[in-house]
Amino acid sequence: MAEQTQQGGAPSAIAAAPGNGTTTTTTTHAEGQGDQQLVPGARAERLQDIYAKALGGTLKKLSWVNVAGCYPTVARRAEGVLRTLQQQMASQLQSRCEKEFEKIMESRQVVAKLNELEVLVGEAERAREDALKAGETKEPTPPHTLPPQAILAAHTHPALARHQSQLHARLQATQSQNALLADEALAGVADAVAEETRLDAEHV
Repeated sequence: MAEQTQQGGAPSAIAAAPGNGTTTTTTTHAEGQGDQQLVPGARAERLQDIYAKALGGTLKKLSWVNVAGCYPTVARRAEGVLRTLQQQMASQLQSRCEKEFEKIMESRQVVAKLNELEVLVGEAERAREDALKAGETKEPTPPHTLPPQAILAAHTHPALARHQSQLHARLQATQSQNALLADEALAGVADAVAEETRLDAEHV
């Protein structure tokens, strides 16, 4: 009867692990976002669920049946004490494992990085769908097979594009100023020629 009571209560402790892993877990992005909480994506939730199941499997090893089997004499003579000790061991192990897991998740920014992976995978899938709709059948070149020059150009292109835009704007401004100066110079030459012509006419 005692074993049935424990078996009925054990699932509640084990079931708490998935809840802590998937519903109440939050993490903080350490790169300047302060206390902003991140919502776990599909991959982050899957990681938390796998950990919760693994922890639940470990907690099952600390069931009353296993502990009583290891200490049969104590289980017969002081079942209540041993049962309380077994429950405390399982509870403390679960609490410490969950806290350590949360600490690792936060220090390594696991949720943020997995969410970034979700975005990259989504963009890749959309790009592939767009290519199929456009009738492109050629497979994209794997990045690791590209030559160093192409990889360097891909990384430096955004910065170079910004500088090119700035230089183009400065060039247009300089060309406009040069055009104004050229007009003023031509106007000055025309005035000088007209004045010289007038003076020549007066002397004649």
